[in-house]
Amino acid sequence: GPSTGARALTIAFCALTAILHKVLCNFANDYGDFKSGVDGANRVGPQREMQSGEITEKEMKRGIAVATLLCLASGGLLLFAFFVSHVAVVPHYRFLLSLSFLIVLGIGAILAALFYTLGKRPYGYRGLGDLFCFLFFLLESFSFFNWLTWLERSVGSIALTEMLIMAVDTLRKKKERKD
Repeated sequence: GPSTGARALTIAFCALTAILHKVLCNFANDYGDFKSGVDGANRVGPQREMQSGEITEKEMKRGIAVATLLCLASGGLLLFAFFVSHVAVVPHYRFLLSLSFLIVLGIGAILAALFYTLGKRPYGYRGLGDLFCFLFFLLESFSFFNWLTWLERSVGSIALTEMLIMAVDTLRKKKERKD
């Protein structure tokens, strides 16, 4: 199996990639909520950056672009670290299948972060945010960590926690749209 150092490197890139996805999601959510009017003067909760005028639309778009590029870079390094450390223990066909699946999953996670509140029909405003969050966190955690079984439970609990946070946020936004 993989060495302790290889596992540590994979874990570090998993953490970095997850943090960067969350940053991207938060930037895109702030921008989308502002543009749609959800973050208006009657917003309940902490003040948001675009709503308060602390960050301009141009700055937020630049932040979203940078966060997207950082997610891609970190995800690429994660895949490299993960597969280099496991190439000797994974059959060739499974290696290629896993690599393809994880690339699609990573790009899908970035698109999910962007289209949560952006686009013509944001899925976050239709009550699908919790489902997408759970699927992406669950799929990513079990895909990236299937050799690191001691982490699967903690990553799964993070997915459930994130899903609950998004559910509360969705309820808050529904209430604000009705007011």
